[in-house]
Amino acid sequence: MVRKGIVFLFMMTVLLITACSSQSSSNVGYWVLEKNRVNEDHDVKEYVSYLQEHKDIRGYKEFTIAEGMQMVVVSLGNSDKEKRLDVAHVKNSNGDIKLTVDVQKNESNKTNEKNPYVMIGLNNKEDHKLSVTDQKGNKFKEVDYK
Repeated sequence: MVRKGIVFLFMMTVLLITACSSQSSSNVGYWVLEKNRVNEDHDVKEYVSYLQEHKDIRGYKEFTIAEGMQMVVVSLGNSDKEKRLDVAHVKNSNGDIKLTVDVQKNESNKTNEKNPYVMIGLNNKEDHKLSVTDQKGNKFKEVDYK
């Protein structure tokens, strides 16, 4: 009887810890917008054009798009023009969104981008603080644009 009580308490503790940790830190839904769809948002399209004209810009810019969702455009700058960006993971920790991008060698060389970039949509409508890093922990700064 005592053993069943101990097992019950252990299981309840595990459930409580799991419930608390999932509330304080959870994944955020996201999608990567295909580059041939850049025309779907005028502000994002203008910014991507700006990045191609100003090849040295390394950082990110956040936009509010349809239905209050967020779009983050992350660029590498021309020193990494032989590379490409992808999403490693997106996490929400107490209202702070941590976006980690994966910088990879561009094997295909199909794009003629002067400044490699990725457009990441976030399924998030709440106010938040955004930080963007690569997988090595290098931070991207927010770009001052308009």
